Amino acid sequence: MKTKKSILVIFFSAALLFIFLGWSAVSAYSTAPQTLVNILYVKQGADSIDCTSWATACELQTALSNAVAGDQIWVAAGTYKPTAGTDRTATFQLKSGVAIYGGFAGTETSLAERDWETNITTLSGDIRVGGNAGDNSYHVVTGSGVDETAVLDGFTIRGGNADGSYEENYDRGGGMYNEYNSSPSLSNVTLSGNSATYNGGGMSNYQSSPSLSNVTFSGNSAYYGGGMYNYQSSPSLSNVTFSGNSATYNGGGMSNYDNSSPSLSNVTFSSNSAYGGGGMYNDYNSSPSLSNVTFSTNSAYSGGGMYNNQSSPSLSNVTFSTNSTLYYGGGMFNFVNSSPSLSNVTFSGNSAYYGGGMYNYQSSPTVTNSILWGNNPEQIYNDSLSSVTVTYSDVQDGYTGTGNIDANPLLGPLADNGGFTQTHALGKGSPAIDAGDPAPSNCPATDQRGFPRPIDGNGDGDPICDMGAYEYNSFSLTLDIAGSGSIDLDPDKLEYLWGEEVTLTATADPGWTFIGWSGDASGTENPLIITIRGNTGIKATFTQNEYTLTVAVTPSGSGEVAVDPVKSTYHYGDVVTLTATADPGWTFSSWSGDATGVTNPLIITIKDDTSITAEFINFTIYLPLILR
Repeated sequence: MKTKKSILVIFFSAALLFIFLGWSAVSAYSTAPQTLVNILYVKQGADSIDCTSWATACELQTALSNAVAGDQIWVAAGTYKPTAGTDRTATFQLKSGVAIYGGFAGTETSLAERDWETNITTLSGDIRVGGNAGDNSYHVVTGSGVDETAVLDGFTIRGGNADGSYEENYDRGGGMYNEYNSSPSLSNVTLSGNSATYNGGGMSNYQSSPSLSNVTFSGNSAYYGGGMYNYQSSPSLSNVTFSGNSATYNGGGMSNYDNSSPSLSNVTFSSNSAYGGGGMYNDYNSSPSLSNVTFSTNSAYSGGGMYNNQSSPSLSNVTFSTNSTLYYGGGMFNFVNSSPSLSNVTFSGNSAYYGGGMYNYQSSPTVTNSILWGNNPEQIYNDSLSSVTVTYSDVQDGYTGTGNIDANPLLGPLADNGGFTQTHALGKGSPAIDAGDPAPSNCPATDQRGFPRPIDGNGDGDPICDMGAYEYNSFSLTLDIAGSGSIDLDPDKLEYLWGEEVTLTATADPGWTFIGWSGDASGTENPLIITIRGNTGIKATFTQNEYTLTVAVTPSGSGEVAVDPVKSTYHYGDVVTLTATADPGWTFSSWSGDATGVTNPLIITIKDDTSITAEFINFTIYLPLILR
């Protein structure tokens, strides 16, 4: 006999089995991962603590304190400070797994609705007396030990002033300080008006590798690295601008020190200044990788665009334009055991006391497929201990090396020729076109604008890489017409760039119909949008419309109409003569239908399908009535 205890055990086991089988059944139909995003809402001046809606929004520090991995923080337009008090060490500390988005109006229900460019959201270090930088936060934002899931997107960071203790790292990273192998992700961020007494006015990275996309550094200052300072760090930068930053000593835009290897793509350094390396300073085995980068109007005592000291950066599709120094290397200064590699680089309009384009001191750079033209006083200056290799390059006043030329490359002004950065376009007929290294392996896949290389720019049927950062790709668009009509172009130009879109609209003349495109386009779509990929020829074909002429007589048997000429169909503009002749006892009265009046013969011009009736009256019937 079973005891009560045994019965309970059996019942409990059955219940567990039922729950397990039920859960398994549910799981079998729900194999896809379910991700629920918890959103915390932030508004300036809000005092709620739950942050669960716009109506119960909280302050940013409250949201950061509450957030856990997987959360998003939505921040409405306004200005936010790390503390309402006076503690200069207060900072906005990022968290791994937490994404902070600015740029909301405060009513949105989806992330896609925000407009960070209109709804300016500012993180400010101006915590005490407004406008007095001496009591501002040391770091407005801090990333310590966070990974790439720590996201900051849609903010302006300003007013950080790292002028504190060296031992506590309060003298670096006024706008943002990253340390302990941090790799936060920043997008749509501006760091402006921040400063540091030691390094990284805008951002300082210590053994960290943040990822930056669509970020601007402007008006930041420090002793080293006015915009950004990197120590044993490898940040990744894409679509980033350094403008108007200042370093008291080295690296107005960026300073890299001690085995730092940042990666830069689509980056602009403009109007930055420093003692050494107005745009960028690389020191002690730092080897940044640069592609599609422009250095323009930067200034320094040496190395107006870039200063390399015991460093070997790699440059591909880079432009140095109108940078200046008081002494060495207007575009680039290479100092002691520096071996930069330059491929498809353009130096133009740079100036210095020595080496307007490049100055080399005990260094051995390698230059290929490049242009050095219009720099003052000389394009390349080498001391007696430097070993410089230059090949397949256009160097003003000449330079010894395989494939080098000395001919005006017909450079256009620094301008927006497509892509993120500005470039010097090659003029039509430039000797630099298809004059680079013929080996395909020594030609980048794209030029500085992201347009493909190589292109057969000289039309000899053999595409070879152009010299410089710009691949010549101006192409003709030839139009032909069959029939009668016209083609409108938008834009209407003599030449077009590779990848440029052109709208063609075919308009038929009266009596004609557009029937299709041929040549390098096909189909009947009108207007037609084409993308230029080379010299292009397109024909628009129009066909002449055919019209019928129907002639009748009323009443039947009262007369006839002679048609001249007689055709089965007519075309627009054909002239036809109609002559009405009455039968005996009848007389012509008038025309009706698509012609009126009593003119006989009648001359008509065909413009559409036409139907005309000749009307006659019976003379024997109407004459007695007339005589009465």
